Amino acid sequence: MAVKQMQHFCPTCKMQRLYSKPGVSHILHGIASLVLINFWIPWFLVWIGATAINWGKSYRCSVCGQVE
Repeated sequence: MAVKQMQHFCPTCKMQRLYSKPGVSHILHGIASLVLINFWIPWFLVWIGATAINWGKSYRCSVCGQVE
């Protein structure tokens, strides 16, 4: 599974920390789209939906769990 990361100041830890959130595996969805070519429209919509849902998720501090 993909993980997106960024550096950010954590107000709880009072330090620069690594924030992360789960990402979307575009490689997996791309391969599945090629394999399931007859079903490309529904699978493509699932891929777009997964990306949109992930976009709304928040990053979390890797030390204390503070949500950004």
